[in-house]
Order: sequence, then C-alpha cells, then structure tokens
Amino acid sequence: MASSSENTPSLAVFVIAIVAVLSVIGFIWYQSEQVPEQTVEPIEQPVLAEPEPQAEIVTEVEEVIVEEDVVVVEEEVEQPIAEPLPQLEESDARFNSDIEQVTWKTELLTLMLKDDVIRRLVVFTDNFNRGELAYAHAPFVRPTEPFSVDAQTIDSGEVKLNWDQTSQLRFVPYIELLRASNPEKLVALYRYYEPLFDQAYQELGYPDEPFLPVLLEAMDKVLDHQVEPASPELIQPSVMYKYADPEIESLDDAEKLMLRIGKENLLILKGVILDVQQHLAVE
Repeated sequence: MASSSENTPSLAVFVIAIVAVLSVIGFIWYQSEQVPEQTVEPIEQPVLAEPEPQAEIVTEVEEVIVEEDVVVVEEEVEQPIAEPLPQLEESDARFNSDIEQVTWKTELLTLMLKDDVIRRLVVFTDNFNRGELAYAHAPFVRPTEPFSVDAQTIDSGEVKLNWDQTSQLRFVPYIELLRASNPEKLVALYRYYEPLFDQAYQELGYPDEPFLPVLLEAMDKVLDHQVEPASPELIQPSVMYKYADPEIESLDDAEKLMLRIGKENLLILKGVILDVQQHLAVE
C-alpha cells in the first residue's frame, strides 16, 4: 500500500486528464448543436397536366435489423507498486519523511521529536485518556517559555493571583502545525502506518487490541472538554500553584493541559479534530 503523498501526483494527473477529455467531448457536442440555419430560395415549378389515377401498389418491405458486434477493449491500468511497511524499530526515517508531505509548514516539524515517534504517540495518547501526561514519552518538544502568573495587589493589600493569558502563546506554534496539516493526508498517513501503531499499542500490554479506538477516545476527550474562564484565579499554598476553584483543581492533568492551552487554541484544536474524524468516518 503506498502512502497518500505518493499517490497524489498520479491522482492529480488522472483528474486533469478526465477533465480534458470531458471538455473536448463537450466542445464537440456544442458544435454539433449549433448548426447555422441556411436560407433556400424557392424554385418555381412548371405546371403539369394532372395524370390519370392509377391503382395504388403496396410493396411490403421486410425490415432487416443488422446487429453489429461491439468489442470493448479494456486497457490495463498500471498500478503503483506498494512499498513494503518498515519494521517498527526502523520506521522513524520513513515516518519523519512521509509526515513532511502532510503539512505545508514543514519548518514547524522541528517541534516533533524524531526518535521512536510512533511509540511516543501511542504511549502519550494512552496516558492522555487516563488523565495523565507522560512527558517522558511526549511526541513534541516541551515549550521553552515557563508558565507565568499575573499577580495583582487589591485594595485590602492582598495579592491576587491569576493565570496569565499570555502563557497560552507558548502553544501557538504547536496548534499552527496541526492547523497547517491536511486532514485527508493525515488520515491516509495513519492508515498506512496503522499496523505499526497497533503493534506499539499491543506492546503496552493490550494483546490483539487495535489502537484506533484509543485514538478516537482521545479526540472525544478534547472535544468534550468545556472551555473554562479565560483567567482563572490561582492560589499558592506551597511551591506549586493551584486553582482557587475546587472544581477546576479537581480536573485531571490532561484536562488542565487543555485549560493551559487557552480558549482560542483549544477551539482551533477542536476544529482540526473534527476534520480528521470526518475523513476517518468516510473511509
């Protein structure tokens, strides 16, 4: 099975050829329908004597229908040779090369780690569904900018801590990388490497179980996440900050990550996921 990026040029040529053929047929049909009207001058006929009536002779003509043999010659279309799938341990080079065909912002691919990519994606997704963040297996480089807090002193002299909205800017390049990806090609890329994703998932202790339901569950987790207040209040009982609202603080680590991403980035991420789900559904 060839990757989507390998089939795209030949598919484009095929579509262009079909359009060209239809255009020629349409032009011929149009010309045949546009026959100009010709003006014929009437010819004066001589007046002849009326002939005597004769008996009508009826001749029966046998209708002969000649059936022609129609021979349809089917041309054999050369199919591309499917490149064999690499072994999971040797898949990084091919996967990193193929993923460049998915996005038009290839410069942002530097955000992705290049080693053991498929296993990283599987482990991180599996942990994400359980509300955990497996940073050691994260497929992306962590943001270099630290989480920032907006500290304001109110009238009583008390310092009020809020989540700094500018912190969400740390995630903009990651969201842009996803938004610049073609969802159809992204799904085709996954489908090609799906056996390796399944193998990596089964290595975690899930024998004979496919990875796709886990991936869909992670997508639904993001889609179901409610957008929290833009700047939730924080407290600092110790070194680590916590959310003042107990309901927000009770969220799992994966949900808190989506909260830190920010409202605008989260809405874009949800849109990308919906596009990917749509292309998965039509297969």
